Amino acid sequence: EGARDPGGGTVGPEAREQICRVANAVRVLAALFLAIHPPAILDVHTCSVQWGVEPKDMLGTGFLVRTLERESERRVARGGV
Repeated sequence: EGARDPGGGTVGPEAREQICRVANAVRVLAALFLAIHPPAILDVHTCSVQWGVEPKDMLGTGFLVRTLERESERRVARGGV
């Protein structure tokens, strides 16, 4: 059974998973001392889906390292910004 939202409806499992991914994306960025802004949150969220990482595993060392490596490669490609 879904959790109740303030509007009186229910939040289904898919929506809850997406909410958890977004929340954990913010936590990942904070843990890596990276800027937290909508495109960065969306990027981390998208990578978690593409890489097949469950929301509960997004705060694990493996995902954090992979995310930081990806960001480092992106910065080098942009000229070291």
